Amino acid sequence: GNELWRSDGTSVSLAADIATGSTNDGEEKSSHPHNLTVAGSTLFFTTYTSSYTDSNSSLWKSNGNGASLVSNNFKLENRSREFKSNLTAVGNQVFFSGNDGISGYELWKSDGTDEGTHRVADLRPGLHSSSPRNLTAVGNTLYFLGNDGFSNYGLWKSDGTKEGTIRINSIIPSGAGSNLNYPIELTSIDNTLLILVNTGNGNGNQLWQSDGSAGGTTYVADIPVTPNNGERTFTSVGNTLYFAGFDIELWALTLLPAITLKVSTETVLEDGVINLIYTFTRSGPTTSGLTISYAISGTADASDYRGATPGGGQTINFAEGAATAKLTIEPSADTDIEADESIAVSLVAGNGYTIGTPNAVTGTIRNDDLALISLAVSPTSVREDGANNLLYTFNRSGSTEKPLMVNYTVVGSATLGVDYRGIAATPVTKTISFAAGSDTATVSVAPTADRSQEANETVSLRLVAGAGYTLGSPNAVTGTILNDDLIGTSTRNILVGTALAEFIDGLQANDTLTGGIGPDVFGFRYGHSTLIAPDRITDFRFGTDKIDLFTASGGNLAMPPGFTRANNNNTATTLAALATAVFTDANGALAGNQALGANRAAMVVSTKAPIAGTYLFINDSIAARSNSNDLLVNLTGASGPMPGLGLISVGSVFA
Repeated sequence: GNELWRSDGTSVSLAADIATGSTNDGEEKSSHPHNLTVAGSTLFFTTYTSSYTDSNSSLWKSNGNGASLVSNNFKLENRSREFKSNLTAVGNQVFFSGNDGISGYELWKSDGTDEGTHRVADLRPGLHSSSPRNLTAVGNTLYFLGNDGFSNYGLWKSDGTKEGTIRINSIIPSGAGSNLNYPIELTSIDNTLLILVNTGNGNGNQLWQSDGSAGGTTYVADIPVTPNNGERTFTSVGNTLYFAGFDIELWALTLLPAITLKVSTETVLEDGVINLIYTFTRSGPTTSGLTISYAISGTADASDYRGATPGGGQTINFAEGAATAKLTIEPSADTDIEADESIAVSLVAGNGYTIGTPNAVTGTIRNDDLALISLAVSPTSVREDGANNLLYTFNRSGSTEKPLMVNYTVVGSATLGVDYRGIAATPVTKTISFAAGSDTATVSVAPTADRSQEANETVSLRLVAGAGYTLGSPNAVTGTILNDDLIGTSTRNILVGTALAEFIDGLQANDTLTGGIGPDVFGFRYGHSTLIAPDRITDFRFGTDKIDLFTASGGNLAMPPGFTRANNNNTATTLAALATAVFTDANGALAGNQALGANRAAMVVSTKAPIAGTYLFINDSIAARSNSNDLLVNLTGASGPMPGLGLISVGSVFA
């Protein structure tokens, strides 16, 4: 029957008899191998499952001695007479339109093994098929036509992964007054994808090319060709495309090379030894010479460089066999203090080539006579008790080849050594060094935290003239240290915080404290918030806000060594009665009474009016209760996870 054969050019032999035996009428059985495609060192091909007219076929492989079925988990979309290019090699793999009975005909690939044969992407989910067709390889990219159910047949590309399989455009974009309908054939020439497009308006067909992007899919020419019953229309040799025209004669179309531009070094020094080199690159064959046109523009003028002339009408030649041509521009050194200067080179249309992308590039000649120094600060403000510093950045433009010493002064309402640190106290005029090769140097100002309510404070750095540099703009910047402390007076205070994380201390008397967004720290001094006149915190959040303890004169104290929660009190109607109960039994998790010891703290929830609420009792260094010195804080509006009865982690509430 019709089977797979092989030849070395001198003899012919049967490679594999896949469909052995004969039919009932004595005719030999045939597997009808077709779509023979080489990927790597393996020959892939397809055979019909039962007869030549069967609509499905299977994927097989051969190394010349016998043949084997690659996988039986799918069927190929055959239609060999219409889509002969559907089995397409990219590297060592073949791509094809396959159907596993679940997702319809979709894009598949195979490396010749069962486990390496799988669907690449389901472009039209469900039982419907996207029916990939006209599979065409350009380098390592597969292009094909597919229908996702939304845009009819459009142009797609794939790198062999699901994520890398994307639609380029729904239909080829119209242009030049044509009414384009859909692409009908793909081919490649000189690493460029070519697309035959049916205009659908009776005016023949058009040839388009694509670089794999929607914007890079462009019209090439109208061509007098009509596909012949699905047979191949195109054949390419070098950069020339051959096809049969309306007159049944041989036609040829030669693609012009596309010219692109790049610059080797984007920035060079005015007095340096490195030049700006602009490289023109042409695609396609290089067998003949080529002259292309370009123009030069930018802020640099003819006195700033050598090797080219500003303006249009410039030309450069590609030598025979050369894919590149180079334009070298040499900076002209001077002693002027000036801004950096640009030299932009752009392609100009001409004969024998097209303009690719990028078609314009810019090089810069950097002034290196004197460095230009400027200042910046980031962030512009920091909290007094925060973790961030004010970072002042000195920037220099121009040459960075040598180290440089720059002078500056510090002023502002903040006091060095008291309100911030990070800058030496003397001398009055400070200095900062730029390392060789560096265009930045920094000074970090760290705020000093305190417990004083004061105005926001500023730290301003100002550049001072010196040797080897000039002053740029800005030459002075100011950073701000934001006060985040609220300190009361000896009378009753109502203190309300802000969005900052603040320290709040009401001092003496019956104060009302509101922290704001926080997280906040509330300071209490023994003898200030007592049973006689307790302070009230309106928005204390467990797990976020903290209590910090001080002596009556403001000296720092350590956290209490023990902290417990007493039983809820349902009987006390006065703070004195509540204090008696808590000092008698401060641990609600243990049987019996556990008195509140020296330096210990206890929390209790009172449910009886008129004192219902959450209270914090903090004993001083003497175990006995002192109504005039022990601390009592009313945690009105407490939120967050309330500690349970018994022992409480001291650090969860105290700082």
